Amino acid sequence: MSELLQKGIAAFEALDYCQALRCFELEDSAQPNQPQVHLWLASTYQQLGRLEEAEVIFQELIDKNEAPLAQMASRGLAQCRAARNSTTMLGAPSSFEQNKSNTITPLSEAITRPLSVGDIISTGIKNYREHFSEYLKLAATAYLFLLLNIIAITMVGVIIGGIIFSITGSVYNFSQFSLNNLSSLVGGTLLVFLVCILTALIAVFIGLAPFIVRQGTILSLAFQDLIGKPKTIGEILPQLKVRSWQIVGAVCLESGVIFLPLLGFSIIALILILAAGRSFTTGSIVFLLFFVTTGVTLNLLIKTRLVIAVIVVENLRPILALKRSFSLIKGNFWRVAGVSILTFLLGIASALLQSAIQFFIQLILSTFIYDIAVLSLLQTILSGIISLALTCLLLPIVTTIAAALYYDLRARKEGLDLLSQLGDL
Repeated sequence: MSELLQKGIAAFEALDYCQALRCFELEDSAQPNQPQVHLWLASTYQQLGRLEEAEVIFQELIDKNEAPLAQMASRGLAQCRAARNSTTMLGAPSSFEQNKSNTITPLSEAITRPLSVGDIISTGIKNYREHFSEYLKLAATAYLFLLLNIIAITMVGVIIGGIIFSITGSVYNFSQFSLNNLSSLVGGTLLVFLVCILTALIAVFIGLAPFIVRQGTILSLAFQDLIGKPKTIGEILPQLKVRSWQIVGAVCLESGVIFLPLLGFSIIALILILAAGRSFTTGSIVFLLFFVTTGVTLNLLIKTRLVIAVIVVENLRPILALKRSFSLIKGNFWRVAGVSILTFLLGIASALLQSAIQFFIQLILSTFIYDIAVLSLLQTILSGIISLALTCLLLPIVTTIAAALYYDLRARKEGLDLLSQLGDL
C-alpha cells in the first residue's frame, strides 16, 4: 500500500473527504487501474454528495466482477441510488447532511488500518490481556488433552509391548542365555521398542486434534474481536471440532512442506558420504548444502506462518490453505519474519524465566531436603508443573499475535473492509 493511499485513507477516517479525494485522485493518476483505489474514490464521491460520479465507478467495479470488491460496489451503488431517490422526493440536503444520514459507505463499516510490526505484537498482547481467562482456559484444556492422550496411549503401548515381548521371548531365561537366542532377544526388544514409538506417535496425533482445535478457537476469537464482530467460545469451538481432522491435516501438510528440504538434504548428504567417502571436498559440499537447506527451510517456515489462521477463519482445504498463506505473505516476507522473530524471542524469554524459577526452587529445596532421591523427584514434578504453566500462558500470546498478523496482511492485501469480505464466508 502506497504512502499516498494511506494518507487518503487516514483523511477519509478523519472525515476530511476533500483531502481524501485529492490523495485518491493522485494515486489513481500515478498508478491507474487499482480496483481498491477506485472503491475508495467512489466512496469519497459518495460522501461528498457527488453521487453520479460515485455510481459510475461503482458500476465499473461491478462489471469487472472481482469479489469481494464487486459486492461492496453493489452495495455502494444501491446506497447512492437510494440517496438520490430520497433527494428527489424530499429536496436536496447538503452533502454533509447526506453524510450523516444514510450514505454509509462499504469501506466505512469496518475501517481497519495496516499495522506496524510493533503494533502487531502489542495488538496481540492487548487482545490476550482483555480475554485472559478465556484464552488461558482454552490453552490449559488443549495441553491437558494432549498430555492425557500421550499418557493413556503410551501406557497401552507399553502393555502391548510387554505382551509381545513375553510371546516372542517366551519369558527369556537369562541364566541360560547364550548367543543362540541373542537374535531372538534383540528381535523381540526391537519389536517392543517400535510398538512403543508407534503408540507414542499415535498418541501425539490423536491428542493433536483437540489441541489445535482449541488453539484455532483462540485465534478465531481474537480475529473476530479485531474486526469488530466478537464471538463466543460456544459459537466457534463446536464448528472447529467438526473440522478437526481437516485442520490437523493442514498442520501435517505444513510440517511436511517445512521438513521436506531437511529430509532431502539428509538423503543427499548420506549418498555423498557413502559414494565419495569422508574428505574435505565432501565436507565442504555437505556444509554448503546444509546452509542452503537451512535457508530454504526458514523461508518455508515464514511462508506457512498463516496456514492455521487461514484454515480456521476461511475454512479452506489444506492445500488451498497452504497456497493462501503463501499468497498473503508474498510481498510482506520481512514483515512476517520480523513478527516471527519477536514471537520467538518471547519464547526464549519464557524459557529463561522457567530456568530461573527452577534454579530458585532447587536452591530452596536443597536447603531443607537432603535425600537426593526425594529431592530429584520433587524437582522433576515442580519443573513439569512450571513448564506446563508457562507454556499455557505463552500459547495464547503466540496465537493472538498470529491473529493480528493475519488481520494486518488481509488489510494490506484485500482492502480495509474485512467485515464485508468475511460476511460471505
